[in-house]
Amino acid sequence: MDRQLINRVETDSNGRQIVTVSGVIDLRTADTFANELNQVLASITSEVVVDLRDVEFLDSTGVTALMRAGKALRTNGGELVLVCATGPVRRVLEVSGVDEVFRVVASQAEVNHEDA
Repeated sequence: MDRQLINRVETDSNGRQIVTVSGVIDLRTADTFANELNQVLASITSEVVVDLRDVEFLDSTGVTALMRAGKALRTNGGELVLVCATGPVRRVLEVSGVDEVFRVVASQAEVNHEDA
């Protein structure tokens, strides 16, 4: 059985949902991740921040899960923002073009700064 990939869901001072993810998101775990993320996003119609800084590895199946979740959120009037510092996961987001579809920032502080 796969372990939970979403460690925490909380609301920040601006009312955004912050979803903290860790572990490996690959062919073996992508369905679990997608299901967990979809459960969190099911009733949200605002901005959601998915913090990927503790994700060790992300492959194309994880990218697909993010893209589908983001599309569903947009359909409901929301927006997906990804937090991912430099490194291999950030590189995957750049190479796959995810950084052109969603806002990708290096820290949660940058999410708040860009609102100002």
